[in-house]
Amino acid sequence: MVIDRLVAELRRDLEDGSWEQRHGRLRDLPALDAGMLLLVAQP
Repeated sequence: MVIDRLVAELRRDLEDGSWEQRHGRLRDLPALDAGMLLLVAQP
């Protein structure tokens, strides 16, 4: 399942520090507007 794979990858990145290396600077921002996207599928 895709969610299981993504959670496992995030867990690995957090444990080995690679997430911090790539994205740690985001912690220093006073705010972050990442936006939001809603996808709706209709048959």
